[in-house]
Amino acid sequence: MEFLRLLEIDQNLVAPEAQKPLLLADSVWNEEGRPREAWTLCAVLEKVLRRCLDSNIWYAPILLQRKKALEHGSWRPRSIAAWPGCSSAGTSVASADKQQGSAKSCAECGGTGIVICAGGFSASFCSCGAYLSRLNRNSQKNM
Repeated sequence: MEFLRLLEIDQNLVAPEAQKPLLLADSVWNEEGRPREAWTLCAVLEKVLRRCLDSNIWYAPILLQRKKALEHGSWRPRSIAAWPGCSSAGTSVASADKQQGSAKSCAECGGTGIVICAGGFSASFCSCGAYLSRLNRNSQKNM
């Protein structure tokens, strides 16, 4: 499964009861158009976790671990560029400001960079990258 390779998950090390949620994860990833950007991967993982909970399927803990690591920026697949506005990817603060400007008109998050999921119990980063751009600017100001 290509999605597991993208997430760098060794299927041989996964418990047998986790095979069903991993298959679900792969199918959701395919349904969503096989995204490779970190923030869209995060949204796919959120969708997988929600489907598992809605269907009373035990989800593989590695899926939640990868989602949290993507959100915190502590891990990303090798084939994926850094988050939008991240200086390690060679983007400048000016380009982050440009992204932030376009994010203000984002219909999905209203410029906050965070999309509240239905029910209001969890949230995820918006694909516009506004939150991460703002976080990057603030961390550069504090240096």
